[in-house]
Amino acid sequence: TLPVIGAQFSPDGNKILTFYWRDKNIKLWDVTNGNLLMSFDGQSDRLSNVQFNPDGSKIVTTPDDSNSKIFDASSGKLLANFKGHTSGVLSAQFSPDGKKVVTASFDNTAKIWDAFSGNLLSDLKGQTYNVHSADFSTDGKKIFTVSSDKTVKVWDVLSGNILTNIKVHSPYVSSAQISPDGKKVITISNPESPKIWDALMGTFLFDLKGHSNSVLFAAFSPDGSKIITTSHDYTAKIWDAATGILLIDINKHPYLTSAQFSPDGRKIVTWSEHPHHSDYDNDTNDSNNTAKIWDVSSGNLLADLKAPPINYAQFSADGEKVVSVSWDKNNSV
Repeated sequence: TLPVIGAQFSPDGNKILTFYWRDKNIKLWDVTNGNLLMSFDGQSDRLSNVQFNPDGSKIVTTPDDSNSKIFDASSGKLLANFKGHTSGVLSAQFSPDGKKVVTASFDNTAKIWDAFSGNLLSDLKGQTYNVHSADFSTDGKKIFTVSSDKTVKVWDVLSGNILTNIKVHSPYVSSAQISPDGKKVITISNPESPKIWDALMGTFLFDLKGHSNSVLFAAFSPDGSKIITTSHDYTAKIWDAATGILLIDINKHPYLTSAQFSPDGRKIVTWSEHPHHSDYDNDTNDSNNTAKIWDVSSGNLLADLKAPPINYAQFSADGEKVVSVSWDKNNSV
């Protein structure tokens, strides 16, 4: 059996979707009893991600090949097959209203699709190397794409025109996220510190300086007032998104690599991936094998969730549960 690498709560929190490392297997589970509800067939290649639409009625897949697909989450029926990319798909995301999907690809483009018919609506061309992520803004009116050509571009969804071009002077841009109000973008471009940009003008605003090793992850809080970053220095830091001032330094979680805000922004979950995760059965230090929940305002530890070395964790929509994905081929709630 191959290990689970991703899991996602349905928007109502009653189901969990899982997918598997270098496999074509998607499974839907009942949260209350852990029973398997459905397996989704029809994948032509291995998966790197799956995602529910906003109302939980559909899922979209990100396969290694060039065709993302949409499935009915109740019946498992294939609803749409997005054909148009000429190389592998790297990300696929629903719009906030669930009516569109944006995909990013090794073919240097992002594409906007009708989520019901599967028809191509817009072809976002302009980056000169692979586009490794594409995401809608919170209001669904913009898309921002991240490319290995060292640019982040902001696009108008209706016209497909480029609104902003952010040129990051770094060897590589690994990720970017737009703030909930669509006014700022944060980029990760190691070995430099994370940078905050004006999403409307494309101008640099400030750095988040404080990590002593490469940064792995950065995200805005749901209200956009804070930013969380994690690093290979095994800390998580919470910053003021308006000023870049460090607010909280979480440094008491061995091997901490990733984090996520709760939906209300009052808590974060951090998780540790042991550097020798394949040997987790031999690790007798339970503190290495945990997810931890922290209070955002004080930085105090609220809960310590014992688990095998974790690959991913996520809050439910109500913030009352956390699903974790482990290298032991299981997921836990």
